[in-house]
Amino acid sequence: MPPLLRSAPLALGLLLLTASATAQTTDTTATADSLEAIPSERPGDAETRAFYAVYDVDHPAFEAWMRSTNNAATPLFVAAVPLHGLGALAAGGSGGPVGRMALSELGTLGVIAAGKFLFQRPRPFVALPDVTPRQLHPPSNLDPYSFPSGHAALSFAIATSASLSYPEWYVIVPAYAWASSTALARVWFGMHYPTDAAVGAALGAGVAVLAHVLLHEGEDAVEDVVEDVVEANAMATGVPLVAFRLPLSP
Repeated sequence: MPPLLRSAPLALGLLLLTASATAQTTDTTATADSLEAIPSERPGDAETRAFYAVYDVDHPAFEAWMRSTNNAATPLFVAAVPLHGLGALAAGGSGGPVGRMALSELGTLGVIAAGKFLFQRPRPFVALPDVTPRQLHPPSNLDPYSFPSGHAALSFAIATSASLSYPEWYVIVPAYAWASSTALARVWFGMHYPTDAAVGAALGAGVAVLAHVLLHEGEDAVEDVVEDVVEANAMATGVPLVAFRLPLSP
């Protein structure tokens, strides 16, 4: 089955989720008109200036882009693996890419939780007095910390896993465009600093690469053991065994 057909359900799911999220207009407590006036003096460090450069953008098209991307993020995090699995099942493909994406997401969640507990960095809308969260329900006591960004990490974990499983431009380009937009939206919403998003993206991508390496090596190790058993049996008995390989990887 061509990679395009195998990856089509994942791409279709992404488009449908994003389209449905665009229609959501209640995810806000602050608009450009209701944001507090920008003070004359702000913290002058590079990190904070980079944050305000994104947060202060006030353009209807940019706002629509950020809101639709942010609204689609969590549903896609939840649906990515099931949609991928259904697509592989319908196309008669292997289950390897599905397992690697699942491991990428689970591993990323663990790394992000550990990072937040370790650094405990307050979110921008908590630390900066003139920043109002644009999200209807800002993270509370369940997720009070900013570093690193979980949204950025998960989106890049999914994008990297999909790109490694289906290394085609029509998978790689939209996957990373979506992941980058998700990371940027978290800054515009006042949830994260740019370094939170950048480090989260790097961690998510790194976990996905590691998941693919580990699962590929595991599959190769199983194949080596099977080949050794078949060869030893043939040498000892003169009767060859036939080994059937399950399609764990493409």
